[in-house]
Amino acid sequence: MGKGITLAEEGHVMQILTPADLGATPTRTSLYINMKNYSHCDIILNVGVSAGTATAILYESDDGSGSNVAAIACAVYKEEATDGDTLGARTAVTVAGFTIAATAGIFYVISIDSDQLSAGYPYINLRLSDLDSTTVTCATAILTGARYGSDQSPTAQ
Repeated sequence: MGKGITLAEEGHVMQILTPADLGATPTRTSLYINMKNYSHCDIILNVGVSAGTATAILYESDDGSGSNVAAIACAVYKEEATDGDTLGARTAVTVAGFTIAATAGIFYVISIDSDQLSAGYPYINLRLSDLDSTTVTCATAILTGARYGSDQSPTAQ
């Protein structure tokens, strides 16, 4: 059996949406992720409570300021069974994003390669919209394929 990977050393892990119930706030925007020095990013979106049908859309940006952004296509693996651990097949996601199921205790893995980004747009971020007053979410990004790997990776913000 193989050794596997040590994410903290062979990748870069960053919390991009802190766990939160934002009351009546209908949108959430994650921190920007700089993919300049990485070839792949998986975003794990956890949904603790969801009574509505929110939308998740991945965006790209030129400088991470939010001033010049565009929605982008990606892929998603869904686990929409409460407390499940078996992801569904890779599904293409258009620029319109995907709908978050109204089920508590589920998660998604959103996947993108850096070569899917437009030239000069190394930043991505996740935006959730149409959240109802009881939706609780958080998200973690895992960057892999580092251009310059080390046991202490530099910031990717």
